[in-house]
Amino acid sequence: MSSYTLTVVEHHLVVINLTAVANPAAVSYSWYSAGRLLDEPVADGPLLTLDRVSRHKDPRSFVCVASNDEGNTTLTVHLDVQCMHITFQS
Repeated sequence: MSSYTLTVVEHHLVVINLTAVANPAAVSYSWYSAGRLLDEPVADGPLLTLDRVSRHKDPRSFVCVASNDEGNTTLTVHLDVQCMHITFQS
């Protein structure tokens, strides 16, 4: 199982695209978080969409399983959610 860490900014839209290259080319995708299968509209094929990601509410790890008739592969994405920086100008 492979994994990588993605640094994102809190309260921003995050779209993760994990498109598999396979033979045969027909691939189905399943996204999981905390062992739970995610459904549309959050997970749609190779895309995982997180609207206004939060350091306190959203899970930090997601697993994508890409499958075809020959088998499957798994990739874990860890989110490093950074605090949104706000500055005031006078």
